[in-house]
Amino acid sequence: MKALELSPKARNDLEDIWLYSFSEWGRAQADAYVASLRSVIKGLQDGQTVSRRADNAKPGYRLAVAERHLVVFRQTPDKIIVIRVLHQRMDVDRWI
Repeated sequence: MKALELSPKARNDLEDIWLYSFSEWGRAQADAYVASLRSVIKGLQDGQTVSRRADNAKPGYRLAVAERHLVVFRQTPDKIIVIRVLHQRMDVDRWI
C-alpha cells in the first residue's frame, strides 16, 4: 500500500470544512462529514476510491469525489499526495 501525504493546504482545507460544518450543523455532523472525507482519502491508498484524471487542471493530477468536495491529488511510485480538498463548486484550476 502506498504512503499517504496531506499537503499543508489539504490539511487546512479539512480544518476549514470542519469549522464551517460545525458552525452550520454542530459537532456531530462536522465530525461525521470530515470522517467521510477522510475515508475517501484513505481509499486512495488501496484503490477503493474511484478517481479521474485532471490533466486539464494540472498534468498528472487526479480528482476523487468525496461528498460535496473534490480531493485533488497526485501519485508517485510510492505515495499518494493530497494537494487540496475543494468544494465541488470551486474552480479547481484557480485553487491548485
